[in-house]
Amino acid sequence: MSAPVRDVARWRRPEHIYRDIADICPRPGEHVVSVQHDDAPPLDALVDLIGADVTFVSFHAAVSRDGTTVPHFTGATLAAKEANRILVSDPCLAEGVLLAWFAGSTAVSQTRIHEFVLRLVELSGARHVVFFGGSGGGFASLDIARHVPASTAVVANPQTNILNFHTRWWMPYAERCWGAQGDEAEVARLLRSRVTCDLAEVYGRTRPDVDVVYLQNRADEHHVTHHLQPFREAVNGRRLRLVEGDWGPDHTRPPRDLIAGVVSEVFADLRRGPTHSG
Repeated sequence: MSAPVRDVARWRRPEHIYRDIADICPRPGEHVVSVQHDDAPPLDALVDLIGADVTFVSFHAAVSRDGTTVPHFTGATLAAKEANRILVSDPCLAEGVLLAWFAGSTAVSQTRIHEFVLRLVELSGARHVVFFGGSGGGFASLDIARHVPASTAVVANPQTNILNFHTRWWMPYAERCWGAQGDEAEVARLLRSRVTCDLAEVYGRTRPDVDVVYLQNRADEHHVTHHLQPFREAVNGRRLRLVEGDWGPDHTRPPRDLIAGVVSEVFADLRRGPTHSG
């Protein structure tokens, strides 16, 4: 895939450009926040901070090969006017990949992407934060949620280990974004040295302060075997709510109404607060 065209105007929202993450400031209304520094790919998010007590952060999955422009935002209707919204575009799309897990590149590190998202979350001022994503966006949600204490990650058919996914996806990412060369084993070693790849291991070892709502299509054998099962075993069921369904063949995502219902339920539970019996 060649580098996509940058087209912020398609979102029909004002764009506010900053040179550094620390310079970002809260603004009224829905708008695009863009951090542009030297030759690095821009960091972009569609932001709507309405003063709500919950902030919803959405990460997109893989993009289609034809007609994709950047930035790319998804999830806007899942939390319409119920929460502050931060819809994040993967900067690595600008480097000509279809999927990059928000895991960074030589031009924009995984840590810098985290810092960008965390700055926007901080500016929202909300008591509660809910991260959402499907497939590769689910990986990003789990990854960044662990840096926000008491947060919730709602994920749909996520990858939990980049290197457990199909080679045809992570090899092009490693080659284009990290300049990797060599056979599969050599490229895998390079990725492990540059980015966090295995969130099952990380969650099992560090036990982050995150509640995970995990939506999984039963027919998606690859994701059940290579992503759900290792993650569930690593956390041993701790703070994990599994929602399984029969939504179609293979990697079919859950119905939009089901996702929206789960997200609204999470919002309501957070606002209700912990319940105590007796």
